[in-house]
Amino acid sequence: MRGRLNKDEAYHKHSHESDWMFLALLLFVATTGIVQHILHRIGLPTLANLTYVIHLMGVVPMLGLEVPFSKWSHLAYRPLAVYFAHLQHEARAQSSVTLASPAKPQPAV
Repeated sequence: MRGRLNKDEAYHKHSHESDWMFLALLLFVATTGIVQHILHRIGLPTLANLTYVIHLMGVVPMLGLEVPFSKWSHLAYRPLAVYFAHLQHEARAQSSVTLASPAKPQPAV
């Protein structure tokens, strides 16, 4: 975050808003999660539950909107693409074996 604010390095100079949104949501979710845990441990269940609701208000947008549609989407999409490419390769190999084998003659009735 410091590098993005100071823009010292070349790779910090071109920061997109979505980079900041993820960092802000991550900081918000981590902070509210820690506060909720502390409040629960010291015996303030009402405040802990209120903090948990606020925590969920950050978790849902982060996991439901930010992660699937941002640079982090490759975490899910890349393994799925590799898996489906493997399935497609197997299906093509199996269909070529089926097409290459001669048909058995049907017995006359």
